[in-house]
Amino acid sequence: MTSMAGRLLSDWPASFHCSLQKLDARIANAKRNSAARHVDRLRMNIYEGLTSHAFDFVRSELETHSLHPDCVRGNSHLGSHLRSEPKQLASLEVASKTLNLNVPLLKRLIAEGELHGYRGISACGNKSIAVDLTQARHLAATLPPLLNIAQAANQLKLPVNTIKVLCKNGCFTSRGGRPAAGQSWWIDTNSFDISNACIKYRRSSSSTLSLSEALRHPFISGKGVAHLFKAIQEGTLSVSFKAKSDAGVIGEWRLESDEWQTWLSTQAPHQHL
Repeated sequence: MTSMAGRLLSDWPASFHCSLQKLDARIANAKRNSAARHVDRLRMNIYEGLTSHAFDFVRSELETHSLHPDCVRGNSHLGSHLRSEPKQLASLEVASKTLNLNVPLLKRLIAEGELHGYRGISACGNKSIAVDLTQARHLAATLPPLLNIAQAANQLKLPVNTIKVLCKNGCFTSRGGRPAAGQSWWIDTNSFDISNACIKYRRSSSSTLSLSEALRHPFISGKGVAHLFKAIQEGTLSVSFKAKSDAGVIGEWRLESDEWQTWLSTQAPHQHL
């Protein structure tokens, strides 16, 4: 640390700006956001660690540093701190209530680099994570309504395991990246693509079976769930429902019995789904 500080101060401020440029290049090329997290730690050290007025010149240089003059807030971890729009830091709990976003979702957005997180000390002396409410509001305005696995299963009237399979196979748009063990997907339930699906209004005389019944078939497990919904999306299996309000409730959809039996006969001989 002492050696690094010496190199930065030896040719101040050019060496400082050069180091920031290198950090920005690492962010642009990193597969995940490890470099971005390093930048956030750097900010915390400069703004919270170097509290003496003797270090105001460091903060001043960081304020004037602009890596991308045309950058949009949120696209650059270093270029987003502007004098004309100072950070309004708030805890995750406060941000959650203000923005009506779940705390675990905020943490995932931070982990994926979509939202800047700043580590600090809470009023109780505990380590905490804060976010810039201004940036968080901008991000929240662009997000569709997002549900976790349990909420999505309840809204769509589908089993939790079915929702998980559909997420893993890209049938839904999700935010916050792929979840780690113990975490949930965050799903836009309106993102299930039915642009090529064959949708009909149910006729009382037609023979149909519910999607729930189809999912309980012994051949439909694991990959078979993904195959079934792909067939629906491609229009191979037509679906029907009574009212327009059921269109977004996938679990209320019904399949034509004849089509279902024909499709199933093409699947079962090849493999146990």
